[in-house]
Amino acid sequence: MNPRSYKPILIVFLIYTFWFIPSIAGAEIKVQILQAYAVPENVSVNVGDTVTWLAGGPSNIQVVESYTGDWKSPFLTESGSAFSITFDQPGFYPYRFRWYTGPPYEPVGTGLGSQGTVTVVPSTNGPSAVTLNTPVDGAHFGWISQLGFFTNLSEPISILATPTNDLSQITRVEFYGESNILGTATNAPFQITWTNAPMGVHTLRAKAVGSDGSVSDSRSVMIFVDDTPAPLLRSARLLAGRIFLFDYVIPPYIGNYYVHRSGDLSLGEQVKLLRGSGTFISEIGTNQTQFFSIRQRF
Repeated sequence: MNPRSYKPILIVFLIYTFWFIPSIAGAEIKVQILQAYAVPENVSVNVGDTVTWLAGGPSNIQVVESYTGDWKSPFLTESGSAFSITFDQPGFYPYRFRWYTGPPYEPVGTGLGSQGTVTVVPSTNGPSAVTLNTPVDGAHFGWISQLGFFTNLSEPISILATPTNDLSQITRVEFYGESNILGTATNAPFQITWTNAPMGVHTLRAKAVGSDGSVSDSRSVMIFVDDTPAPLLRSARLLAGRIFLFDYVIPPYIGNYYVHRSGDLSLGEQVKLLRGSGTFISEIGTNQTQFFSIRQRF
């Protein structure tokens, strides 16, 4: 047989191979910019995932930018305006929102404002069909032994997962703490709230179940539920230049807490409303001493 008769078959095979090999694309995680905070503030994603910030809040013109100056959005002038970044390298990426009025565009306020972090983790076991975005690994949450007639109350813990496959192929996402199922979500966004988590260390993961019966587990994250009778600034670490990340835990269900900043030990300036335990970021000027405290306001 003439060898040339195999060429059409080989061409067809190569075209089929390159066009139809299945692949898992990066997921998109959406962050809503509200008037004084972002939802969610801190997310964890895989290399290749995209974070999209959606502007919101009344009469706000917003800009989202990296604290380290790596990227900056254009002016987001309408509610629903979007800005996206695809993260191709593992790392820790703090960011902030700035408010403007205009045109002409003028910045509003001097407080810490809305801010957050993106933690990009390397894929060590190959691509997964589901990513556990919140809470981030190592997060701390408040727990209190008694509040009036109620005992052993923990801060509500929002758990969010994003499938990387076509959403129509996912029938449900199951959420686990250790080996115990905490809840199930059947529609996007795949999210549950874990209430009354016991004090201690917990390992969380998500499991995506496909319409064909296939399952895929996310990587696990470790969280801490701490006995927190009073607000606690747990730690501060330098991120870059003069930018510091503060980690805090506050008691659940007891009034509102605010970050105060001053150049001495006085009450100083109220700069940020805290919405549950987490982190906040501040840039400290050259040759300045800054004192930070968490104070309660009912």
